[in-house]
Amino acid sequence: MKRWRSGLNSLLVSVQTSIHLKLKNALIIYGDKGSIKMPSFWMAQEALLISEGQETHFRRPESLYAGYQYEARAVCNDILQHKLENSRVTHKFTLELTQTLDRVRREIGLKYSSIED
Repeated sequence: MKRWRSGLNSLLVSVQTSIHLKLKNALIIYGDKGSIKMPSFWMAQEALLISEGQETHFRRPESLYAGYQYEARAVCNDILQHKLENSRVTHKFTLELTQTLDRVRREIGLKYSSIED
């Protein structure tokens, strides 16, 4: 756990991750006056603020995009504009990311049956 202190406020952070266990994937931020809880924080649709005994629920407004729809729309736009490469996710970035993920899989001994070395 890591504690940050800034002026009168402090923040306690604990991160847990696993590829072998099914975790709740929730984010909880604890502060001096309460906490914020977000289930499935990487794609959060809601949050719960708990402060001074009061609970306030927040819900993200419905959006046109969810999941990989941003990526799919970007690919469609690039194809329609006859682009061979996306300006945000370049070929170089994709190659470097793939190499990094391959290295991590090798280092932790993760092998997929559908992928041969």
